[in-house]
Amino acid sequence: MGERGRINHENAWRSGLVDWSALNGCFGTTKISPMDLDGIVVIPHRIMGIVERRGKFLVLEKKTSAEDHPSLGEVYTFDALKKVGLFSILVFWPSEWTPTGMYWWGTAVQPTNYEGFREIVSAWFQRVNQ
Repeated sequence: MGERGRINHENAWRSGLVDWSALNGCFGTTKISPMDLDGIVVIPHRIMGIVERRGKFLVLEKKTSAEDHPSLGEVYTFDALKKVGLFSILVFWPSEWTPTGMYWWGTAVQPTNYEGFREIVSAWFQRVNQ
């Protein structure tokens, strides 16, 4: 175990980073951009991106493919967050940065592309920003 706050395995750390600049403009004229959430205390898990607007949260969970199913811990966590009613969980998987599929937690998978992903994030923002 390394020193707290120190990156001990830089390559592994970098491989987990997401370039969220593709969502620039999806949150109106604000300076909002997703941040990562490195852990949830009850069930260790790293949420790839989270955005808060007016007390509502958008959780962005990146997977490697449609076959990369959430772990049991992720299922418990996302189910609990959804029950609270303040969290929208969007699971997606890219090829490079371009998303090729996504789904809102608890709904069917839908194919997507770069613009479709941006549109769904923008629609979430418009809905919660009222």
